[in-house]
Amino acid sequence: MKRAELDRRIANGETLEDIVPVLMDDGADITSYDDLKRFAIEKIESDELYLAEHVLKACLDVADYYGYDYSMGTLENPTAIDGVEDLIDYVED
Repeated sequence: MKRAELDRRIANGETLEDIVPVLMDDGADITSYDDLKRFAIEKIESDELYLAEHVLKACLDVADYYGYDYSMGTLENPTAIDGVEDLIDYVED
């Protein structure tokens, strides 16, 4: 999604819940709270406790969505997405 489209969607009153699925379908590194929690549980079950702890600490900042590239492991912190203004980092200029 381009920045102009994001701005248009916001101006039309679309919410985070409307826009995030579109960005996720476009391949943006956005994940849901439930998916992030499931990922942490999988890591606990496979004894990757350090990664599980890393992800669970981020879940303490409760949000519906987080920016996180799963391939980065502990090199990246999941970041809560609290509003449509946080989506600017996930669109093209």
